[in-house]
Amino acid sequence: MGTGNFYNKNASRIFAFETEEEFDYEDNVDNIRYALKEKGFDEEDSYENGLRYFSGRYIASKTVSKDYHGMEVSATIKAICRSGYYSGANVDWELEYQYESQNTDEVNADYIAEELERYYDVKRGMAFIQGKNAAKWLEKAGQALVDELEAVLEAYTTPLVVTARFSNGETWYGEASDKRSLLKSVVNGEMEG
Repeated sequence: MGTGNFYNKNASRIFAFETEEEFDYEDNVDNIRYALKEKGFDEEDSYENGLRYFSGRYIASKTVSKDYHGMEVSATIKAICRSGYYSGANVDWELEYQYESQNTDEVNADYIAEELERYYDVKRGMAFIQGKNAAKWLEKAGQALVDELEAVLEAYTTPLVVTARFSNGETWYGEASDKRSLLKSVVNGEMEG
């Protein structure tokens, strides 16, 4: 019985790097952190809960926010470095949106409009419009954070794609820069074309 080496939940590719020793791991993480700090990210050093075989460590985060009639809405991305099951490590990310007391991974314009109307004395029509505006801004801001993070990861890791996954869990990987690997990934339903 086999299993995939990497757990990748959100990133468009598996941003992997090899680690022979603890020093290699720390050096790679420090290089990625340094590059992210240059882009305005904050350093993180906490651990992800819940993944038994793929322990994760938050290494950096960035939040952008905007005010709508006194209500702050924000998007936060956190970079997570996870150990590979057999070897190496990969960097993934989590994206979270915050508005009022809501922390979520999805944007809800109706909820934002309700909060604006209920707690910020915004008339119903204007709250509806501003809720849609806030939701649109959050989605754009979230995508911009993802693009910024993945650009750094592409420079400091080896982006991989899954080229085959078998019923026993065994997984084959190929470099994302290889057109043949990308095609296999799309054909096997591991990635959108």
